Amino acid sequence: MISFVVVARNDNYGGDFNQRMQIFTDVLSALCIKHQLQAELVVVEWNPPEDRERLQTAIKWDTHSFYQVRIIEVSHKLHQAYAFSDRIPLYEFIGKNVGIKRARGEYIVATNPDIIFSDEIIWWMANYKLKQSTYYRATRYDVESPILEDNVLEYCKNHIIRINSYTKPSILSLLRHPSYKRPFTNASGDFTLMSKEDWCKLSGYREMIGASSSGWLVIDGILLYSALNDGMKEIRLGEPLRIYHQEHDRKGHGNIPYSVYVDDYYKALKQNKKQLGYNNANWGLGNMELSEITIGDKCLS
Repeated sequence: MISFVVVARNDNYGGDFNQRMQIFTDVLSALCIKHQLQAELVVVEWNPPEDRERLQTAIKWDTHSFYQVRIIEVSHKLHQAYAFSDRIPLYEFIGKNVGIKRARGEYIVATNPDIIFSDEIIWWMANYKLKQSTYYRATRYDVESPILEDNVLEYCKNHIIRINSYTKPSILSLLRHPSYKRPFTNASGDFTLMSKEDWCKLSGYREMIGASSSGWLVIDGILLYSALNDGMKEIRLGEPLRIYHQEHDRKGHGNIPYSVYVDDYYKALKQNKKQLGYNNANWGLGNMELSEITIGDKCLS
C-alpha cells in the first residue's frame, strides 16, 4: 500500500481552496480504482479554524476498497506551542511529519492538497517495484485555475503555464566541488516518494521554522540533500510520469521569518557534508495522541 500525505486546513488558502482539494482527492480516488492501486490518503488537519467546517464534511470523500482517507487533527493548543504561531497558521513540514509517522503504507508520497496526479504516474506506482534506499521525484506542471471542466486530466494537458523541471548544477559548481550532487529540489514538496523505512531513517523533514536568505522555505530541499548525503539514490521520473499543480495566489499562510540556522544548515548540506543531526525521537509529534477520523472501509492490503 502507498500512503499519500498532505497537510491542510479549511482557511481558503490561495482562494478556492476547497475546490482545489476536492479535485485533488476526486482524481486520486478515481485513478486508484482504475489502476487498482492500494492507497490511503492521510490528511493532517493542522490548527483547524474554529469558525469553519472541518475537512471531514467540507470535502466529499469518494472512498472505496482501494482508497481510504484518514484525517488526523493537530489542535490549536498544540499549534500554539510552536514559535511564531500567531503569525503562521500552518506548519507544512512538521504537519507532513505527523502524517508520515502515522502512515500505514510501505511507501509514502509527501504531496500537497492541490496536486493532480497524471494517469500515467498512478499506473506506474501500481505496477513498478519500488526500491529501498531510493527516493523518487516527479516534475510539476502548473496549470491554470480554477478548473471547471469535467475532464480534469485533459484540461491539465492543455492549460500548462509553467514547468518546474530539474536544474543541472553549473560548470563552475562542478569545477569547485567535483563530487557535488544537486538533487531535484524544484517543487519537491509536491512529490517526494520513498519507503516509510527510509522516511524514518531520515526522521522526516527537518523540524526547523524559518526561511533561507533567498526568502524561500527550503525544508523540502534540505530533506533531499540529507538523503543524498546519507547514501540514498535519487530517481527522477521522466515523461509521461508527471504531476499537475492548480495555480493559486501564494499569500495567506503567514510571513515565514528568516532563519540564519536554516541558511547555514542548507549551505553545509550543499557542500556534501554528512548528516548534521536528525530530529529527536518525538519528530512528527510522535509522543502525542492525536484525534483521528477514518473515512471509508479498510483497504484490501
